Amino acid sequence: MNTLITDVPYETELKLDDIIYVSDTTGTEETTPPEAYDEKGSMWWLKDAEYYDFYNAKNFYCYFDNRPDTVRSHYKYVTNRTHYLSEEIETLKKRVLGSDSLYVVIPYWMTDVYLNLPYSVSSRIKRFGYLGYIINPVSGTPEITNNWTSPNVMDFVPYKDKPYDLVAFCGDVQTTNRFLTNPAACRTFIYSILNYPGGMINRSDFESKPEGLNLYLPAFDFKEKRALTQLVKSLRLVIDSLCINDSVYIYRDKKKVLNKDLGFYLTFSKQAAVEHSGFISGLQCFVDSVYFADFDSLGVSSRVLWNDGTIDTSSVFTRVTNPFYLLRIPYKTLEPGMNNNDVWQLMDCDYASGRWGLFFCIAFCILCLIIALIVMRYISVPFNVYIEKYYTFVALLMITLVMEFAVFFFFMIEALSPQIIFFDLETGNMTHLMLIALPVIPILLYFLILKLNKREPLP
Repeated sequence: MNTLITDVPYETELKLDDIIYVSDTTGTEETTPPEAYDEKGSMWWLKDAEYYDFYNAKNFYCYFDNRPDTVRSHYKYVTNRTHYLSEEIETLKKRVLGSDSLYVVIPYWMTDVYLNLPYSVSSRIKRFGYLGYIINPVSGTPEITNNWTSPNVMDFVPYKDKPYDLVAFCGDVQTTNRFLTNPAACRTFIYSILNYPGGMINRSDFESKPEGLNLYLPAFDFKEKRALTQLVKSLRLVIDSLCINDSVYIYRDKKKVLNKDLGFYLTFSKQAAVEHSGFISGLQCFVDSVYFADFDSLGVSSRVLWNDGTIDTSSVFTRVTNPFYLLRIPYKTLEPGMNNNDVWQLMDCDYASGRWGLFFCIAFCILCLIIALIVMRYISVPFNVYIEKYYTFVALLMITLVMEFAVFFFFMIEALSPQIIFFDLETGNMTHLMLIALPVIPILLYFLILKLNKREPLP
C-alpha cells in the first residue's frame, strides 16, 4: 500500500524531497488508493505532530509498503537531491560560521545537510548531540528515535571521529511536567536509556558510541523542581553504580579500558541561567556540565553557556533549600556487590548521606522535648509551680533546647546537601561539633552565678 501525505501547507510541500518511483518492467505494480487520515484512522498521530517544533516537514512524507517481500523486491525507490539541499547547506554554513558555539544538536531532518557541509565548516563543531530519544511523557519510552539504531550521521566522516551525546528531548511545558511527575514513566525512561547491553546509550550494533547523555528540557518552567531532581539523581545513581560481574563498572571507567566513562549533561534555555541558577547549582554534583542554549531548527545556538560546577555562585538560602528536593523517604542504600547490576534497584536507592539520619533523630527528640515542656506547663499544676520557682533556669533551658534543635537541624541539612554550605562534614575535621556545646553555655553560666551567690560574705 502506498500512502502519500499531502495535507500540509504549500510552503512545506516545496521543501520536501522529490521521490521518484522506478519499477522494473518484469512485474505489474499493485496499486491501492491513498489512505486518508483523520482522528479515527490509524494515522491520527500526524495531526498532533504538526504542533511539535522539532518535527519538520519530513514527518508528513510517509511511505507505507505492506506488500509481501516477494512482491516488494521487484521494485526500487530512488530519492533525487533537489536544489533545496544546496540552499539548506548554505544556510547552515552561515549559521555555524556565525556562531560562537562549538556544540550543536543535530536534528534528524538535517543529517544530510550536516554531512554535506564543507570540512572547513564542520571542523568548527567539536562536539555534537543527536536527537535520538523524543520522550513519550505517558510511558517514558521513546516516541521517536530518529534512526538512532540505524547508520546515521555519527557513523560517517567527519562526525564519526567527534565525541557526541544521545539527546533525550522533552518539548513543551505541559509535556515536560507531565513526564517528570510520572514516576513510572521516569523509571521506564532510565531503563530504556541505561540498561545493559540493550539500553539506547550503548548503541550495541555500531562501532561509534555516544560519550554522553544530554537531557534537553528547553521549555521546563521549574515548577516541578523536586521531580526533576529525583530524575537526575536516579540517572546519576545508575551511571555511577551499574556493574557487570559485581566489579566492572559499565559507565564509570575513567581510563576507558574496558567500558566507557559516560558523561551526563543537562541543557536548559538561556533564560534559566538567569532566573534559576540557584536551583540548578544544586544539580551540578550529579552532572558533568549544564548547558544553557537556545537551539534553532538547524540545531545551532548563537552561543552556548555552560557551567561544570567548579564555581558555586548560589546563595546560602538556595543551598539550604536544595537538599529538600534530594531527600528520599524511605531511605535505602545497596551494599557494594549487592544488586548493583539491577537498573531497577539502583534507580530507587540513594547515596549514603553521612550522618544525616543521626542528626535528624536527635533534632526530632529535642523538638519533642520542647513540645512536651510547653504542654506540661498548662496541664500539670506541680510542673507549673516548679516553673514559677525556677523561672530563670527553665527559660535558659528552653533557649538551650531551641538552639540545640537549630544546630542539629543545620547539621542534617549540611549532611544532605551535595554543596558545602559552611563546612564539609566528610573531611574528618570534627571542629564543627563544637557548635553542639555552644547552646549549653547559658546553663553553665547560670549554675556558676548561683554558686558564686551562695558564698559566705567576707568578715
